[in-house]
This record gives sequence, structure tokens and C-alpha cells, in this order.
Amino acid sequence: MKSEKHTSYGKNHQACCRLGFLLLPFLQLLQQPTCAQTLETQQHENNPRIGAFFSFVTNMYEQPFGPSAEAGASWLPLRAIGFPTGINFWLNDQIAFSIEVVPTLTWEERLRVSQFLFHPGIIWNFGKDMSLATRLAFERNGQLGFTPVIGKMIKDFGHSNLSLAVPLPLRFGNDLPSNWSIGLQVGWGF
Repeated sequence: MKSEKHTSYGKNHQACCRLGFLLLPFLQLLQQPTCAQTLETQQHENNPRIGAFFSFVTNMYEQPFGPSAEAGASWLPLRAIGFPTGINFWLNDQIAFSIEVVPTLTWEERLRVSQFLFHPGIIWNFGKDMSLATRLAFERNGQLGFTPVIGKMIKDFGHSNLSLAVPLPLRFGNDLPSNWSIGLQVGWGF
């Protein structure tokens, strides 16, 4: 009888050990954060911060150059006004990828959309509320170019801000006069 009890105890003990051995990985998984929780944490830490902006811009000075340039330099306050609107994808506190579109209105006998600009670029934040954006320019009239933009945040409202910027666009191509200009831009970012 003694040997039967010992044998049945041994069989039960072995079965429990096998079951425990099989359950051990599952118990360890329960102690670990779930894949969804880990993925959500990684995405939150790795995702760029997204911001948007809307602004008004006008060229204050324009200088055509090149063989097809006919007119000289001119001051152009409020002859045309653009409405830069875009989204910034901040990769960290210093660098963002920005996508901007700029419809431009002109008043020549009547109000009309005279230009449309696709303006992607990179923004570098230098701290002290200063930034530099370098943008490529693809205009509807076929001209290409680039636009460095020096910006300064004027007022921070917590979830939004007011900024002032000076764009320095250079445009060329499509058998149109090349030109560079100095603009003034006031914007609201959120």
C-alpha cells in the first residue's frame, strides 16, 4: 500500500510540475505590459508633435533680375496678399517638417486668386522664440524657387501663439522674370 500511495503522489506531482512549467510563460506574460500598451507608449514617444498655422503675408519689396527683367525694384505694400496655411510635424523640439499652401489674392480692377503656391520645407527652432524655415517653392505659374523665412514668436497664449516672420522668396523659371523679394508675415499657430 505504501508504494501505491508513493507512486500516485509521484504521478500527481509530476503532472503538476508539467502543468506549472507550461503555465509559467503565460504567467510571465501577464506581468508584462501588453503589446498594445507597449506599442501605444512607443508611438506616443516616437510620434511627431503636430501643429498648424494660418497667416497673412505680403511682399514689401521686390527686385526682378535676369535678361527678361523689364522693371526695376518696387515697393508693393498690400498689392497682393497671401494666406499661408499649413501643418508642421515636429520631430523634436528643434526640427519640424512643414507643408504649406499659399493662395494669393490680388486687387486689379477686381479681387481674384492670382497665384497658388505649394511650399514644403524644414523648420529649425533656435530657442528664444526664433526660427528659420527653408522652403521649396512650386508656383502655379510654373516658377520654382526657395524661400528662407526668419520667424519670431511674439506672444504665447498657451495652446496657440502669435508670430511675425520675414520671408525672403527667390523665384525663377518658366520664361518669366526671376525675382527676389522681402515680405512681412503675421501668423497664428496652434
